[in-house]
Amino acid sequence: MKVKCPGCDQLLYETHVIAPDGSQSTVGKPPTIHNDGDDEYIMCPHCQAKVVMFRSDTSAAIGFRPSHIKP
Repeated sequence: MKVKCPGCDQLLYETHVIAPDGSQSTVGKPPTIHNDGDDEYIMCPHCQAKVVMFRSDTSAAIGFRPSHIKP
């Protein structure tokens, strides 16, 4: 899945499904997750938008998904 920035529609990162439970892994270098005390987010490298991420814990790992993409 190609994840695009909600601000500029450019590619933020790409994922692929790696497990039967539907968990995903990033293709290439994963984006850096920042925390400002209120939100966990990544910065768009194209427009510098703050893209809020939701934590999605699984039994195998801690993951994140953009808040603008519904599971």
